[in-house]
Amino acid sequence: GAPLLLIKGGKVGPGTAYVSSKEMRDAEKAFRIKDLNSLTNMPLSPDSDRKRFISANLAHLRSIESSAASDIRSFIKDKKQPVTASFSGGKDSLAALGVLMKVKKDPELLFVDTGLEFPETVSYVDDFVKRHRLRLHRAEAGDAFWKNVGTFGPPAKDFRWCCKVCKLGPITDMIAKDFPKGTITIEGNRVLESFSRSKIGFVS
Repeated sequence: GAPLLLIKGGKVGPGTAYVSSKEMRDAEKAFRIKDLNSLTNMPLSPDSDRKRFISANLAHLRSIESSAASDIRSFIKDKKQPVTASFSGGKDSLAALGVLMKVKKDPELLFVDTGLEFPETVSYVDDFVKRHRLRLHRAEAGDAFWKNVGTFGPPAKDFRWCCKVCKLGPITDMIAKDFPKGTITIEGNRVLESFSRSKIGFVS
């Protein structure tokens, strides 16, 4: 199932493996190749930077943003709960907030200080909120990680206990206190970040 590139002389083709690399030599059918084309006519990509990348993709990026804003607008239209944005100071939450602010000019932000944040991250979040005159709700985990790491061990891919202890617990308590009737929260989750995130729907 793994993607592969087959290079044969001056030709190259994308494909999919049917067996592991150890079994390829003896397999009757080892892989499937879509097309095997000559490299000679393949244009080289020009040197690029962020400005050129954005310029070349601007129409597509605006279309994605417009579609996302429209989806959010239609979902929150008849809802009574306040609309908030989960804001970590990272690129995903910043992108999600940018889309939300096309729909709602002054959303309140939710920030979880896990106790493991870089001081620069906390400063950035505080400065961002002041600069944009937004209201911040802060949940704090304190030293919860260090109190639990001796019991649970280092967090692992399939045992991320730290998320429950350092994020979900503190933010659940904060939402219960600050938003007793609940809140609709906009989050930035990239589908390519993990298998579990790839299954998150537009509303969860």
